[in-house]
Amino acid sequence: MAATPLDSDETYARLDPHGLLSRIEGSRLTGARGAARLPHHVSVVTPGVKADAVLMELDFRGVSASSGSACATLTGQPSHVLRAIGCDEAEAEASLCFTLGRWTTGQEIDVAVEILPAVVSRLRRLAPS
Repeated sequence: MAATPLDSDETYARLDPHGLLSRIEGSRLTGARGAARLPHHVSVVTPGVKADAVLMELDFRGVSASSGSACATLTGQPSHVLRAIGCDEAEAEASLCFTLGRWTTGQEIDVAVEILPAVVSRLRRLAPS
């Protein structure tokens, strides 16, 4: 059975970044708000955990995401874009980006929304106080 692409409104509604963020204490969206926000792109800060640890666990669970921006990947430094929009260094290191493609399914979005809060919670419990 072939996947049916989601339109932009359905993608954003399924992802429901505000509902997702309400399940992760202290998290927030970065970037534009309202109509200026890209419907297929969600960048969030999840304080208290490094994005690299979250990304590794998400990958083990079959969820693809990224950290920061592509232009900062090779430097090992926090994204200058995130710093420019007001994120401090710790927030930039805790930034996750989810970009949805034409063939991203609703089920894939649902899995990511279900898994991310549990991953962040588990990693926070493991982090030194």
